Amino acid sequence: MNHSVNLQLGRSHVLATTKCANALIAIEELIWNALDADATIVNVTLQRNSLDTISSISVDDNGEGIPFEKWNVAFGQLGDSQKISQRTTTSGRSVHGKSGKGRLKSLGVGSLVKWESRYIGSNGQPHKFTITADRSTIREFKATPSEEADPGTRTGVNATITNLDKGISKLDDKEAAANELSQKFCLYLTQYPGVSISFEGILLDPERNKSRESTYPLSVEIGEETVEAELTVVEWKQSSERAVYLCDSSGFARDEHRTRIKKGSGWKFTAYLRSKFVDDLERDGKLGLSAMDENAVAFLNAGHEAIERHFRERETSRAQELVDTWKSEDIYPYPNRPDGPIETAEQKVFDIFATNISAHIKDFETSSKTNKKLTFRLLRETLAQDPTQLGRILREVVSLPQAKQDELASMLDRAKLAEIISASHQVIGRLQFLDSLDDMIYGELSKKINEPRQLHRILSREMWIFGEQYNLGADEKGLRNVLKAHMKILGRKEMVTEDVKLLDGKDARFDLMLWTQVPTMHSHVEHLVIEFKRPTVTIDADEITQIQKYAIKVANDSRFDKSETSWRFILIGKEMSQYAEEMCLSDDRAYGHIKSGNPSIFLTTWANLIREARYRYEFFKKELAIEFSDEDGLKYLREKHGEFFNDDWSAPKKKNKPRKKQSSKARS
Repeated sequence: MNHSVNLQLGRSHVLATTKCANALIAIEELIWNALDADATIVNVTLQRNSLDTISSISVDDNGEGIPFEKWNVAFGQLGDSQKISQRTTTSGRSVHGKSGKGRLKSLGVGSLVKWESRYIGSNGQPHKFTITADRSTIREFKATPSEEADPGTRTGVNATITNLDKGISKLDDKEAAANELSQKFCLYLTQYPGVSISFEGILLDPERNKSRESTYPLSVEIGEETVEAELTVVEWKQSSERAVYLCDSSGFARDEHRTRIKKGSGWKFTAYLRSKFVDDLERDGKLGLSAMDENAVAFLNAGHEAIERHFRERETSRAQELVDTWKSEDIYPYPNRPDGPIETAEQKVFDIFATNISAHIKDFETSSKTNKKLTFRLLRETLAQDPTQLGRILREVVSLPQAKQDELASMLDRAKLAEIISASHQVIGRLQFLDSLDDMIYGELSKKINEPRQLHRILSREMWIFGEQYNLGADEKGLRNVLKAHMKILGRKEMVTEDVKLLDGKDARFDLMLWTQVPTMHSHVEHLVIEFKRPTVTIDADEITQIQKYAIKVANDSRFDKSETSWRFILIGKEMSQYAEEMCLSDDRAYGHIKSGNPSIFLTTWANLIREARYRYEFFKKELAIEFSDEDGLKYLREKHGEFFNDDWSAPKKKNKPRKKQSSKARS
């Protein structure tokens, strides 16, 4: 006589639990079930039909199996798994599953699932029975009666998914699938080296694909508490999803997020952010981007920042490793120590350009020694004799991608080598300004800063923070008039650029706007429009809708020829809501780029803006061995923008123009 048990939940709730983006997720859950049953060997196999398409998925293990007397509890409850109280397996390994939802993921891939359980019965003999689930009767699980198995039968479970109809495309490339699973189970397999997991005969071995592993302790300020965490960055030899996993205190991945390291960086890695704080987030249902509260977002952002620091350091060390390799190959064009400050500056600039060429030109490192030596010699002579020709060399000889040409060539365009040294001082100044800007937005100086009278005017002189090309821009009356004409869309009467007082005499904290017009080629111009939200405003749906409507209205104004004008709008705030954060993520655009085309629209926070600008200059800072203190940032403000500050760093009072005397006729 067969037995059955029903889940005590509604059908729609159970169906929602089965949702599974691809078959690898279901396989991952079945592997975790096996490991939680103390399995040391787990094998995943795929069966194919006569058309060579995958017809079923089997996950077999040597764990303890499911005892018949416990199966109805294990399969009849959801969200109240026995694993909640079971912290370790029989052999002492940490348990992964807690809510009992993992088995249902299989039904998200195929409509039929069968579990064949082999276990040791109360009489000490091996027993076996079968549990089946059908998506058409999704709340019902059926089990055959338990019976004794042959003596010596190995314990464990064989889970088989059939009638596959969803998400199996990722399984076609078994090497890539095994690689992805290897990254998911990296920490577990490292922690428990006696465990063996294979996919289609390929042993999951993170060490085989691992090129480098770095671990950092982190202390993250969450509200008034300090959360301790550990970040592990694993760099892979083969391609990876470049994900960051939030891991609980046992090292199990509980949530997956995309990283902010751009795809073009060349780094292949996975990051694991491990903390007891993740246990708390999972318990409170705050994992997943849509469910995260501000504390969870702050924790994740701290992980992103630590990952970015790691790769800034790796960029520097990778550049030095390349230079050392080139020296050993006798192709580096500076055989001796630099002679004097000009050659020192020239050599450092060469290193920057050469490492970029190596990273972005396909097959450069595998090309002949003669070719590499000729390229480097040409680059050195161009730097030494006529840096203005560097753009032509990058374009016609090296064939560097256009975006990278523009980024590098802008450093030396129309410059003499002697001016490179002064450019180094400019780098120092800009890094100092970024420190002072951070203080004006988030630090002690923020308590004294006045946006209209100080921040707006200072930033109008430091437009490089939004991109080097904007440092050459200029205020244009026609552009200003168009922006003012459509100001009502943003819920404002005017653009605030001068002193404004409230009725009580205190300085008002207003939304601000910066704009600039930059010629690009021939008669074509680019307009940059930057909308700053005041510190009390969190960028959310309303602010995003406003800037979208405003940008489209302005870009379509008949006073500008669309064929000769491009528009870039940037919305900046101190903080973004979870909705805004999610809007910033896109598979085909950079982080924060919410609309492409003309106009293009970007969202960012001051923290992101400062971090990205600092990232652009951090390599130069380390290469030039620049060191400065917090006071240097204030010194930069005083020297460059001193007219906007009093001795106590507050804003100078506005000088009122003397009132004209009225004539006696006017007074009467």
